[in-house]
Amino acid sequence: GFWKSITESDYLTFKLVHAVQVSTPEIADAIRPYNPNVQVFSNALDALPLPRSENQPKQHQGLKIFFGALNRENDWKPLIDGLNQVFRDDPDFWSVAVVHDRKFYDSLDLPDQQKSFLGLCAYRDYISVMAQCDICFMPLADIRFNRMKSDLKAVEAGAHGLALLASNVVYQKSLVDGETGALFDDVEGLQQHLRSWKQDPSQVQRLGEQARAWVSSSRLASHQVAERYLWYQHICGQRQKLTDQIFERVPELVQLCS
Repeated sequence: GFWKSITESDYLTFKLVHAVQVSTPEIADAIRPYNPNVQVFSNALDALPLPRSENQPKQHQGLKIFFGALNRENDWKPLIDGLNQVFRDDPDFWSVAVVHDRKFYDSLDLPDQQKSFLGLCAYRDYISVMAQCDICFMPLADIRFNRMKSDLKAVEAGAHGLALLASNVVYQKSLVDGETGALFDDVEGLQQHLRSWKQDPSQVQRLGEQARAWVSSSRLASHQVAERYLWYQHICGQRQKLTDQIFERVPELVQLCS
């Protein structure tokens, strides 16, 4: 519904294919009225990166937060004042690395040397900046568009051993608060996590290690091989039936193909 080209074509993007593969059950439910042959495979990584100790030793003091996002202003704006309150209590302890969102970077009440900015960039550069941080900040407001999102960023950051500081929206379905991540509903919950970590930074390392273990045990592409193989076999075996369904969904094709 976000892309006019899809809605204006009456969802031919989905009607004209045999099957659709998506990353969340919510997206599957949204697409199923236009094509019932939908399968969900959660986003996963091809491989687990090297642990931080082997890959990129920590080069900074205090704790460093990663924030990389597109079109997230409405998600972080209600939280920015509370975030800055925590930063002002000890600006030398906190630092933030921002990718793409210049407004977020400009809104941070931190000295210039305690924050960095990288514009829209290649994926490898995005991951490189992320991997140098301790915490991944992932706020999402409770709106329909956000509820369709996957937890991919948590998987990416967790794989690099970052502590996952995330909204309950989306992330409560895959993260366990206090074990594989730190979840919050509002600015007070966000501040509580950060102030607790300021008092005991070892909590951040522990959460990062447990997030990495979560990715290692359940969110690698290798975990999906058998299920994917069976589904691809299934749809290939029903190719003619699925082709007939396309003609039923888009009867105009009958004349074009005759």
